[in-house]
Amino acid sequence: MRRILFAFPIVCLGLIGVCAQPNRTVRSTPPAAKPVAAGALADRGRVIGRTYTNNTFRFEVTFPDEWLIPGNDFEDYMKKQGFDVSLKAPANLSPAAKAAVTAAIKRLQIVMTAYSSMPGTPGQAVVRVAFESLAANPQIKDGVDYCDAIRSTYGALRLPAGSQVSETQAEKLGKMQFAFLDSTSGGSKMRTYVTVRNGYAILFRIDYKDDADLQVLRKVLSDGNFDLK
Repeated sequence: MRRILFAFPIVCLGLIGVCAQPNRTVRSTPPAAKPVAAGALADRGRVIGRTYTNNTFRFEVTFPDEWLIPGNDFEDYMKKQGFDVSLKAPANLSPAAKAAVTAAIKRLQIVMTAYSSMPGTPGQAVVRVAFESLAANPQIKDGVDYCDAIRSTYGALRLPAGSQVSETQAEKLGKMQFAFLDSTSGGSKMRTYVTVRNGYAILFRIDYKDDADLQVLRKVLSDGNFDLK
């Protein structure tokens, strides 16, 4: 079975270190919202058409009409077509790194996946929206802390040759300030935007080859409503 849509830097979606992080000057300032109990599953939100809405975390984002927003049975359907679109640790990792990535994936709650075209199409991009509870890491207060915590884990892992991860960066999209990391592996590019609300990291991760697809995600976030009433 072919493996697609996945490269090493899935750790950018959820591999958290437990050490305290240094203070940084770039901060997100999300509105107050109803607390989520520690250890509880986050509200999965809902998808109507190409719009994802989450009332607990008070945001919604809309993808372009040409993007594919699959249903919950999409992974099973694609497996029958010979494609595995699930998230798994790559086989080329060291045993320790593979175990760490597998554990990271289990901590994630992926609530929406959007494809620029059908899986298997050359140059296809995929965006995943995911949550990760920070109950075990109360020192992480915002997206910068989260990205710094991810970076702090890399020194302990044996990474595949050619994998690169950027410094923690920040970008204001619309009214929201996001921290983000860029990473590359095997010719694929990834960017993960992060903000923190209600004790959860909220992640918008794109795997892409064409920079035009990255601009699509930037516009989705710029036009998103992150202050739902």
